[in-house]
Amino acid sequence: MRANKRKSQNMTRFNLDCLNNESGMTTVMILLFLVLLAALAPTVMQKTSMDIRATGNYKYGKKIVNIADAGINHGMNTLYTSATNGLNAELAAVTLVATTNYDNGDYTVTVVDNLDGDGDTTVDNDKIVLLNSTANLNGDTQVIQSLVRAVALPWAPETAVLTDGDLEIAGDTAVGGTAGNVHANGNIDLTGTAFSISGTLSSAGTIDPIAVAEANSAAATQSAPTVYVPPNVANLAELRTEMETLYKDKSDYVFKNDGSIIRTSDSVDVSGADPFDHWNYSASDDRWTFNSNPTQMADGMYYFEDADVHVQNSKKGSALSFIVEGSINLTGIDFTNYKDASDPEGIQDTAMFALNDLRYHSNPTLTVSGFMYAGQQFDFQGTPIITGSVIGKDFTTTSNYDGSDLCPGNVLTGNAEITYAGGLDTPFPEDHATLTVLNWKEL
Repeated sequence: MRANKRKSQNMTRFNLDCLNNESGMTTVMILLFLVLLAALAPTVMQKTSMDIRATGNYKYGKKIVNIADAGINHGMNTLYTSATNGLNAELAAVTLVATTNYDNGDYTVTVVDNLDGDGDTTVDNDKIVLLNSTANLNGDTQVIQSLVRAVALPWAPETAVLTDGDLEIAGDTAVGGTAGNVHANGNIDLTGTAFSISGTLSSAGTIDPIAVAEANSAAATQSAPTVYVPPNVANLAELRTEMETLYKDKSDYVFKNDGSIIRTSDSVDVSGADPFDHWNYSASDDRWTFNSNPTQMADGMYYFEDADVHVQNSKKGSALSFIVEGSINLTGIDFTNYKDASDPEGIQDTAMFALNDLRYHSNPTLTVSGFMYAGQQFDFQGTPIITGSVIGKDFTTTSNYDGSDLCPGNVLTGNAEITYAGGLDTPFPEDHATLTVLNWKEL
């Protein structure tokens, strides 16, 4: 019994010793863990601080990139509205967007020529340029570069008749077709009640009387938005340059203001040869005249330098296009539009183009297709048959070379018949560019 009691007491003492030892070990481990935490604390705090700084730097870097990107978008918008005639003007300016404040920073956009193989950084050879947007934020800079193609597509009229000024409609004028619309950026004066329009009749000014307009068209709208009338030039001098650039080297015959007629294909003067011997030039009033019903004109595109043109009583059947650096006066002529398949469609679709006035008084049996254009005003009378569009740029009226004002205003009268289905190509570009981003990168 005494031995068992001692054994029990020894076991109890052993268990207490073990507990005491375990408690000590736990204390030691806790102390060691605390020491370890204390040692790691600076590292952890440093890492946390670095993460915070990295996050701040990321946000800061993203912000300056966003500022530079905003500059690229601004530059693209500028190109959209300016790049209608190639990109030479933009290259000459260099700075496309002046310093502009944005999101507490600013950006500046410059344009430079890409490597287009022409060896001239001031001339755009492929409608592609490099936009460089430089962002500034608190003294730091970021550059984004974008390779951009800016191409102005051919302008196509959406109306059968379009004027940049007033328009008078009289008589039995008939405008038809799926795009048989009429628009004037000025006022429309209806002096006849028998006209008809398959599409809409609209005016940026007034339509008088509006009741007659509503009765004779699909819809009549006053105070409508203005419509772009190409090309994007400021005056007749600029329009003349545009005409020469577009048409002169594509013409078949150039009628010069010294009385000679040059065949473009071989530079031969054909002014004395049949049928060109029926053309007469008057140096006193700078006018070419053709008046010979038995004789048929030679087919082709005729370009007249610094002169008016008067054609009357010509033989039926010629295929002709008249491009005139003056006024066109056609009376008693029966012809179709000349088309050279090697020319762009916009050139082929040009029937008549007058720098000044366009007067077409005739009762033909043949249809003239394409578009007819007056830099000043037009006057259509009789029974002309047209499939296409009539356009009046409406620059300020000035006298023609003979001192007269051939067309004081834009007029459609008599039994003019104009049919237009839309989609007609012209050699003029749209008033904005079609932009394609070819590449974008941070520098």
